[in-house]
Order: sequence, then structure tokens, then C-alpha cells
Amino acid sequence: ASNGFYFNLSGSATSPFRLNNVIVNNPSGTNRFVRPNNFNACGINGDFNIISGEFITATGAPLYLAGNFTNNGTLTSLGALYLGTWNGFTNGAPTANAQTISGLGVFRNLATAQTANLTNFYVNNTNASGVTVSMPLSVSGTLTLNNGVVHAGANTMTLGTAALAGTIAGGSPTAYIDGTLARTIGATNAN
Repeated sequence: ASNGFYFNLSGSATSPFRLNNVIVNNPSGTNRFVRPNNFNACGINGDFNIISGEFITATGAPLYLAGNFTNNGTLTSLGALYLGTWNGFTNGAPTANAQTISGLGVFRNLATAQTANLTNFYVNNTNASGVTVSMPLSVSGTLTLNNGVVHAGANTMTLGTAALAGTIAGGSPTAYIDGTLARTIGATNAN
């Protein structure tokens, strides 16, 4: 059995339960983590700060984030990181907040045998400043650009792995990566 701190979020599609600012500051050690229970999506309408320890998303479920994300611990993203507001529906709603993703922590798509930082990454941000990313990020699955500019600066955003091509969805003159986007295509991949 695993130790750790599980939490349940209840609600309905018309009235989802959302958190405001979330701080994870748990001690290091085997099986010390924070995680949503029941494989639910998690909606954070404020800022998300991992000071220490690990936050694990529910398998296949998105983590909706409407504020800034600072990771100085570990994010194990078994679902999608969705920059937008969780409204209880599958695609969420755009956030009007300028957002940053920063920190010196670990971003990983699997607890073991990590292949990328994130499995899926959705951007739905209508603020004129968009999203600023202060470290390189890799996505093994789908990068979806619904709304907003992702300012990568000198950091490279990488899509795909040697085994998975990764896909890009959306994108427009107002939804794009401002910086370097690299795409990894394995020798056996037909894309």
C-alpha cells in the first residue's frame, strides 16, 4: 500500500468543486505525495506552488490551473496540464490571468521511466500577456493551443518522443509558441 495524502473533490458539471491557491510542502521520503483520489480532475483557480515533495495528478484526469505554477518539488502529470479554468466540463474555460510556469523542480509524465515532462498540455489563456515558461518543457502526447501565446524565451518546447510522435492541435495568429518548438520523430514513426 502507498502512503501519502489523497483528497476528494466533489461537485457536478454545473457546480464543480475548485480550489483557490494550493501549496504542496510535504516531507521527502518513500511514498510521500499529494494526489486527487477517485481519479477526478483537479481545478485550481489560483496559484499552484510545489515547495517540496510530490504532487501526482489522477491517471488520465486533467489538472486545470488558472493561475501561476511554481514547481520546486516534483509534478508527476499522469493526465493533462490544462492552463485554463475548470468549469466542470471536459474542455474547461479560458483563464483571463497572465500565467507563468517556473521553478527548479521535476516535471514528469510517468512516475518511472519518464519519457517527457508532460503527457498532454493545453493552453486556453485570453490574457494579452499569455503564458511565460521559464524552463524547457517536453510533451509526449498532445499540445493544444486554444487561446494565448506561450512565451518560451530561450527555452525549447519539445513535442513527441522516440516512440510517440506527439500531436499539435489548435493554433492560430493568437494561439502559438513564441520561441523554439522542436518536434521529435522516431525512425519508425510514420508522421
